Formats: sequence, C-alpha cells, structure tokens
Amino acid sequence: MRPRLFSFDEWAEKRFQVACANREVLRCGSCDGFGKVEEVCHCCGGEKESTCSICEGHGAIEFEPGMLGSARDYFTGHDYQKDILSDLGAFSEWTGRDLPGLLVELGWAPFCEIYGREIKLGDFLGRRVA
Repeated sequence: MRPRLFSFDEWAEKRFQVACANREVLRCGSCDGFGKVEEVCHCCGGEKESTCSICEGHGAIEFEPGMLGSARDYFTGHDYQKDILSDLGAFSEWTGRDLPGLLVELGWAPFCEIYGREIKLGDFLGRRVA
C-alpha cells in the first residue's frame, strides 16, 4: 500500500488541536499578521481595507483549549504546504531518498492545487532543488 499525505483538512484539524493544546500564539494566515485585509466592494468594485475577522485586528491568534471555529479558518494552503514539505524534506534526508522522487511517489495533488502544477521546493526548504 502506497503511503499518502494528509489532506489539507486532516492536517489543519490536527494542527488546530496541537495549537490549542499547547496554547500557541501564531501569525494570522488570513491577514499575514497585519490585522487588516483588503476587500473588493460588492457594489462598486472598489477596494477597501477592513479589520481581519479571524484575528480581530491583532495579527496573531492565541489558541486555547476548547477554542471554537473551523480549523480551515486559521490555517492557509501555504501553511500546509510549508509544513508538509518541511516534514518530507527531513524524511528524505533521514532515509537518503530523493525528495522530488518521493513527492512523485506520494502524489502531487496537494501541491498542484496550490501552485497550478508548479512546485517550488527551494522556496520552502532553503536550498535549490533541481
């Protein structure tokens, strides 16, 4: 049986549980830590800046046990990709396996959805991968 990667929803739910249990304070992925988001007005098409509804303008989220909300609200596809690639990079070094080959074996779907069939491993692993 071929191993599989966590789906975004599975990863986000587990990450949410860990963040709550450890009372982590993380940068808000919705506003990139700025506390403000730019929205396009539904009636005139103009852009307006408003307070981020996820972090309530703080730029960070304080997780705590029993916290309500959907895990999808707190984490982005970029957070998911960065975390998965970091783990796979460590796994490939530990096993001596080629990282691009490992990604092909596991399937490209989670990464193709985010970057439209292009994966930039060097951006996340801090090194250039051919």
